[in-house]
Amino acid sequence: MQKNNLAFIASVFIAIAILLGAWNAHGMEDLVIHKSISEKYLKTFYTGVQYQFFNSLGLLILSFISDRHKFMKTGIWFIGTGMFIFSFSLYILSFHEIIGSGFRILGAITPVGGLLMACGWILAAFSFLKKNNA
Repeated sequence: MQKNNLAFIASVFIAIAILLGAWNAHGMEDLVIHKSISEKYLKTFYTGVQYQFFNSLGLLILSFISDRHKFMKTGIWFIGTGMFIFSFSLYILSFHEIIGSGFRILGAITPVGGLLMACGWILAAFSFLKKNNA
């Protein structure tokens, strides 16, 4: 992926995280008040927002050095895919009380996203130890 494309995608995901965070802080309160959603799932949603924001910010930074090593490129894909799986499964899981229990299975794939993010950051870290751009 080219640097500009990665920077663009990371910036869009940062903007989405900001908007979802604002909605979580202000718009979702009505759902809690009307008992459509519990406070537990309000916090679950916010966890997704936090992970999306910080990993997107990290991807934006990595976009400036993404040609460093093949580990970096693979790590970027792992981070991005993991962030998407982790955060968006939490967003959907947060609304299972409203949309039905069929989506509770997403709770089982959320850790896969977390594992991909962790592996991606480990690969990115190893790319800093490499001397050449192999």
